[in-house]
Amino acid sequence: AEADGELGYTWGTYVLTHTTPGEAPQTTTGSYVTVWKHDKKGSWHAVLTSATRDE
Repeated sequence: AEADGELGYTWGTYVLTHTTPGEAPQTTTGSYVTVWKHDKKGSWHAVLTSATRDE
């Protein structure tokens, strides 16, 4: 994570497993980045999240 003034960002990888009753679980992996904005009250709010799935 990095922050500078009013904006910051986080990035990383994810693993998502989806299970449908009666079917085998399906797992997807990928990367993500989220941009955060710092408000005047001191809280951080996500303003953009983007993710890409591994091939």
